[in-house]
Amino acid sequence: MRSLTEITSVATTGQPTDPKSKQLFILLAWVSIFGTLKVLGRSVMPSGYFPFFETMHSIGMVLYLGLVGYSIILFIRNRMPLFSVNGLMFFTLVAFFGPMYFTDTLEGAFLSYAIAHALQYLVFMAIIARGTEKDGRAPLVVNILYFLLIVAGVGAFFVLPNHLANSVFYGSSDAAAFAIDLAVGAVLGATMAHFLIDAYTWRLSNPTSRAYVRQRFAFLFSKPPRSRGA
Repeated sequence: MRSLTEITSVATTGQPTDPKSKQLFILLAWVSIFGTLKVLGRSVMPSGYFPFFETMHSIGMVLYLGLVGYSIILFIRNRMPLFSVNGLMFFTLVAFFGPMYFTDTLEGAFLSYAIAHALQYLVFMAIIARGTEKDGRAPLVVNILYFLLIVAGVGAFFVLPNHLANSVFYGSSDAAAFAIDLAVGAVLGATMAHFLIDAYTWRLSNPTSRAYVRQRFAFLFSKPPRSRGA
């Protein structure tokens, strides 16, 4: 998530994220460990550790709320527009670890991280799909429609099979059960495969991948302009 704020800041303002914001994001990540112990450790640790997990969770919540207050002060000091890309990304990252302290379920904790992982892909691919001046760019409305269709289609592919597996259709016939099992297996296979494909495609040790990333994300590697009198 911190990399997203860096990309967003450089892409929109030409300047990297300020040092205090970077420190805030690092502190938020460390504080999240206090909540992780309770949410993820309860199902695998002996029950004798539960009081310790509860205490750590309470300490983490206090620290997290303190960092939320500090983030508001930092936001005001930086005079960052609230309804700007940078402002929305800033508070998205601040709220990212919130579900860890306001839910006791594994699903709630996991989904916050899964959404962030997906958001990285969406931002990364949105910049690539935007095209270049040389290639020509489609109208903004067309790009938005394509984007929504792809997100909705992929989301349905990954969500519907699991819902069907818990519905009355699963037991209606052997053919329906087989089709649903096949769809759930396909979702699991696609999830595992995308890690391998992603690791190979965007491996920066590969000269071709490195050259492509440098070309399409040139704004990340260019030095910001110096202000006069600096």
